[in-house]
Parts: sequence; structure tokens; C-alpha cells
Amino acid sequence: MLPSISSYSFLYTLFAWLLGFCYGFVLLSSAAGHNAGVRLFDVGSAVSYKLHSTLLFDENEESTKDVGFYIDADVVIEAVWENDEQRLLKIELKSPRLHIKSRKAPTPDGFIPHWSKLEELTNKPFLMVWKNGKIEKILLAKTEEVSMVNLKKGFASLLQIQLSEGTVDETDASGKCTATYTSQSSTKIVKTKSNCTSDDFYRVNNPHEFLRVNRNSFITVEYEADSSKTYLNSIVARENHVMYLPIKEDIACRVKSEQILSYVSSEKIRILEASTVEEAIESISKTEGLIFTQETLLTERESLDEETHSFTKQVDSLRGYLDAKDLGSLKPAKAFIKLVTTARRASKDDISKALSSKKNKGILLQLYDILGYAQTKDSHEAVMKSIHLDNENQIEVSERYLWATSFSSQPNPDIAENLLKQYKKLTNIPPKIQETLVLTLGSMAYKLGKLPDKKLHVKIIRDIEETILNNLDYAKGENKFVFFRALKNLHSPSTITVLLNYVTNGTQKEGVLAWKAIKAFGPDLWDERIQSAAVKAFFQLDRKYDSSSRTLAADILIESQPNDRLLEDILNFLIGTDPAYEVKQYANRKIGMLADEDNTIRARVQKIIRKNPKLNNYHGLAPRGLSLALTRRFMSNPYSNGSLVTVQEMKSGIAKRGTVDVVLDKHGFSKELFSVSILYIFIFIWIETIALAQQVRIPLITFLRFVLTRKAVEVAETSVSRRLYTQFPTGHRKLPFQPVSCYNSLDRSMPKYTSADRHYRYQMIFHLDSLK
Repeated sequence: MLPSISSYSFLYTLFAWLLGFCYGFVLLSSAAGHNAGVRLFDVGSAVSYKLHSTLLFDENEESTKDVGFYIDADVVIEAVWENDEQRLLKIELKSPRLHIKSRKAPTPDGFIPHWSKLEELTNKPFLMVWKNGKIEKILLAKTEEVSMVNLKKGFASLLQIQLSEGTVDETDASGKCTATYTSQSSTKIVKTKSNCTSDDFYRVNNPHEFLRVNRNSFITVEYEADSSKTYLNSIVARENHVMYLPIKEDIACRVKSEQILSYVSSEKIRILEASTVEEAIESISKTEGLIFTQETLLTERESLDEETHSFTKQVDSLRGYLDAKDLGSLKPAKAFIKLVTTARRASKDDISKALSSKKNKGILLQLYDILGYAQTKDSHEAVMKSIHLDNENQIEVSERYLWATSFSSQPNPDIAENLLKQYKKLTNIPPKIQETLVLTLGSMAYKLGKLPDKKLHVKIIRDIEETILNNLDYAKGENKFVFFRALKNLHSPSTITVLLNYVTNGTQKEGVLAWKAIKAFGPDLWDERIQSAAVKAFFQLDRKYDSSSRTLAADILIESQPNDRLLEDILNFLIGTDPAYEVKQYANRKIGMLADEDNTIRARVQKIIRKNPKLNNYHGLAPRGLSLALTRRFMSNPYSNGSLVTVQEMKSGIAKRGTVDVVLDKHGFSKELFSVSILYIFIFIWIETIALAQQVRIPLITFLRFVLTRKAVEVAETSVSRRLYTQFPTGHRKLPFQPVSCYNSLDRSMPKYTSADRHYRYQMIFHLDSLK
């Protein structure tokens, strides 16, 4: 079925893609300069050309079929006036025709002619002031459509040419570019363009290294003059743009463009009599009956039809894709993309209408997700008109909007400022919303600091940081905890001193939260101060620390590529007299996990172990606790890897801290995508899955023993106790849930059992295993 191209909006998009002024990736090449002895566009001459411009879209695979179109036209360039090296060129673009790619096309290339609005657009001659290869002015008829104006600017950009080698900065329809000219022969030169930027191009810069869309572009223009060097025999511009995901580069799309301008004929014409270029332009204006307006070569943004702006109408058409039961599938994902794009263009009244519609009551939370990610002034004002952060009846919708706002990769500094004002101003915000709000502000400030224009956002970032720190200092007891989490989201190096102070002088819980915030900063910010504090905490050199602080300090020391001396100290700690067996076990497993992933670390660890007889034996390296650290791949491809890093810290046989980190790795660079805290009651399915993935034959209840607190055990006990009680003597009616201690004879942290106890516990393990 042939694509419909009868609407203006679609045609405008085609034109823009064709000659490189759409705000995507097809950027037409151009050049600037001149060469001694070359007289291009000699005054009094008219040169006719054939223009053939092709644009193709396809996926980044050779097996897929591309789609696209081309436009051909006749072009006449007249040099009507000259003064020294300055020339006035009159250009006409005649009879442009559209051809589309179709399976029904009889020709091998697959294109057939197709009628379009292109043939009906106002198309008048335009003027160009050209000097030494550089376009000084372009003048276009005042009555022309934006699409035709952009089309002509793109063609004019092709006529900037420098016939000597070198690198110059040029501004044309592509934006501001770096153009490098290389001579191929006395009549042929090739230009390569790079680093094209424009303030008018719509670009989204996702700060996440793996989730952003990268672009590889290759743009060249070949210019060939005739043997007499008085006119251009041909211009061939080629572009190839590939957009891909760094995490999986085979998910990509390709845009290919080729513009060919071929010489047809030339003739002599009358030269205008004028003393200045302004007089010559005025003469042509009177002769043609046109009013010219001076333009730059930069293209103009084209407006779309009103219907494409309507957020309400888009919601109506996509309502069936936004059901809560479908979230996480492909259908709502596609709908979200469309609606976020529409929301960013929609007006406040339009969005308010959608939020207040009774028909949207069932998808209201999803709409707040979309608007939280859109983050425009109008979308935020519409949301704030609909919800109030101090309204206890709107906790769910308020939190949903704030969550979505915190997840957006393109935070709006004005929205961050407004939310900060509300946080300071409103005195009766419900605690849940207040907590979510301060965490959202920390996340937004961090992402604002990662954007290319971060210097413009220094004030709001600083204000958010000061607010969090002031509240942390003012709060008492458990009220401080949320601000530690906000600092974890903020990732600000200037807060390290404050966090280290809480590590040293705060309560045990405050110290743990401070270490969690510091760990989230990543190895790039783990400076000497942090390394020194981590050494003191792990080895307890200055005071006693909570076991979680010690294991977090171990994470920092081990993950920051410790030198041989520090690595040896950590390994010797395993055979020391410190009674914290779980900390030893955690450090042991953490080193083992990294050694499995890195051959260099493995070699260093083996070297240290082999030279120490006390360490190089089963007694020295045997597990002494139940804590674990393991990693397993969930994704592997030629471009990147994904791992699940599971950490479980135990104390006195009770699970104390557990997380599962989703980590992405590409060419040795790792980035945590997100982290999930293990919920001890409901995580047994997750743990069992990990156990099966490792092909470890351990009973389910044994794994539960790693993660269940004693209170949780009482809950879990009810599901198996009736089948187990009959297997125990009268004195063992209460399930002891100590199978791991008997399973592992090296667990010195557990009490000893009699042979009878061991018998019944092994019997319990057997029957529990049969329940799997």
C-alpha cells in the first residue's frame, strides 16, 4: 500500500529530511573558499543543472528493505551582476517532482512518480550574494511557504565551496560545522563535514552512558569543475547517519542521503547595470514583481497541524493502550512515546482538559507518569492545577507524578525550582509526599548537573543541595534518614565532607546511610579522604563500626582497584582474630566475585595467597559465615553485558542487608542501572531463581535461611510446619530453622549441636528439600 503524502505536514517533513534541515540527522554538506585562477559562476552566464535528491531509511541490517523517496528538479543558476569578487546569483528551482519507493514500481530501483503538494507550493526565483565561495546573503520571496524556503536554503548551502585544502568553520543549513577540504585533482575537491550544531536543532542528551542514543555520521561532498574551471560540472553529496543504543548496537536505524547536481548546459545572458549589489537586487525585485526578504542559511522550524498538538485527542485515541494491567509490555511503551512527545508541545488548557476528563479516570496515574516525564512549563502548571502536594487525599497521584519527574533524563530547572519553593513554603505536606519530594529534588539536581548546559543550572542545583544539608542538620533522630537518601540521589562531591563527618561522629545507623550515599557516588569520586575513612571503618582502626558500615567500606576498598599492600591486608584480615565472621565472609566473597570477573585481580589475589602459608590453606580460606556476594549474567552480546550483582549481609544468622544491583558493562566500563533492596518475606522466589541459575543444589529453605529474619521465619513457618512437625520428636515442635549451621561445619559463629540435634535437623533438611 502506498504511503499517504497528501497532507502538508507530511510533505514538509519529507522536504526537510531531503535537504537536511529537519531537526534530526540528515544534514546536507557544503563548502567555502576559492582558489586562484578559478572563476566559478562567471558573470553573464546561465548554467542549467539536473538535481536528483534521494533519501532512504532502514534498520541497521543488510537483510532489511529500505523505504524512502527522491525528488528531481531542473535548476538554473544565473550570474547577473558582479563587482570585484562579489557576484549576485539568481536561482530558479523548476518543476520539482516527487517519487516514492514502492513494491509495485516496475523499475529496478523501486521508485515511481507520485503526485504531491510539492507541485502546488509557491515557487519563485531567489537571490544569493556569493563571494569567493562564501554565501554572504540569501534573499527569498516573502510569500513562500516555510517548506519551500528551507528547501532553497538547503540547495544554496551546496554552493558554498572552497577550492583550496584546509579546515574552516562554516554555517549553512546544517548549522555550524567544521569543514575539511581535501584536493583530489586540479578540478576535484572533497569536503568532509563534522561537529554540526545548531541552537534550533531539537536534541535530547541523555546523561546515562548506556541508555542514550548515539549517532555516527559520515558526510562528504564531492565538487568537480570543468576543465576551464568556469562552472561546476557536478556536485555529489552523500550522508550516512546511524542511530543506535550503546547497550545493544544492533538495535539501530540508518538514514542515507544522496544529492546529485549534474551539469546540463550553459548560455550567455544579459548583465545587470548597477553600481551596488543593493541596486541590482532592487532592479530584479521590480522586474519580477517580488518582495525579497533577507535570510540566513539556517533553516526554520516548521509548525505541525493543530491536531498533532492536541494531547486530549491523542489520549482519546490511545486510551486502550494505557490500562494498568498492560504496563511493562510493548503496547503502552509505544503509547507513552507518542504521548510524551505530544505533551511537550501541548498547551496548559489542553492538558488540563485531559486530566479532568471522566473518561480518563481509569488511566489517570499513567497520565501523571507521562506528564512527569514530559516536564514542560505548561504540563507542570496543568498538573499543579489538578493536584495539591499538601492534600492528603491526593497522596497516590502526587507521588506518582513526583516519581516520574525524578526518572526523567531531561529535568526542567524551572520545575525543580517550583517544587523546591513548594517544599519550603507548604508546612502541612503529608510525610510520604514530603519524603518523595525531597528525594525527587535530589535526583533532578544530579541530572541537571549532567546535562551539557549544566553551567546554566548552578544556582538551582546549589539551592537544592543547601536545602537538603540544612534539613539534615536540623532534623533529629530518624527524621534525618530521608535526607541521607536525598544526598545519595544528589551525588554531589561537595557533600563528601559532611557525610564523612557522620561516618565518624554519627550514630551507627547514620554512619551506614552516609556510607551508602558515598558508595553511590562511584569510583570516580572516591578520593583519598574516602579511601582513608574506608580503611579506618573496615579495620576499625579508630573505633568500633556497625557491620554494615564495614561491609560498605569493604565494597569501596575492593571496587576501587586497591594496591597490593591494601589487598594483602584485606586477605590477611580473613585469618585474623576479629570475631566478625560475617564481615570476613563478605570480604572473602566480594574479592572472589571480582576475581571471577577480572583476570588481573585474580592473578594478584593468587600471588598474595600463595606466598602466605597461613592463608594458602582450607582453614584460612574456608567460609566462616552466611554473607554472600555473587554476580550472574542476565544479558550478553557483542556490544555489552548485563549482570545481577547480589549482596547479602548476615549478622548472628539473621539477614541484615540485601540488595540486587542491575549492572551494565561495556568495554570495561560499568554502570549501575538500578538497585533493588531485597524484601525478606517475598524474595524467596528471586533467590531460588538465582540458585537455579547457578545450578547449586541447595534446598529452598536453606536459601530462605540466608534472607529471612526470625520474625519472617515465623510467617514462613506456617506454610510448611504442618507437614514437618510429624517428623520431629515432641521436644522439637517449634521449627528451629538452623539447617545451615549444621550444613556448614565451618560456621563457627553458630552454637554447637548434639548429635541428636544434628540428626533431626538433617532430617528436616531432607523433608524441606522434598517440598521444592
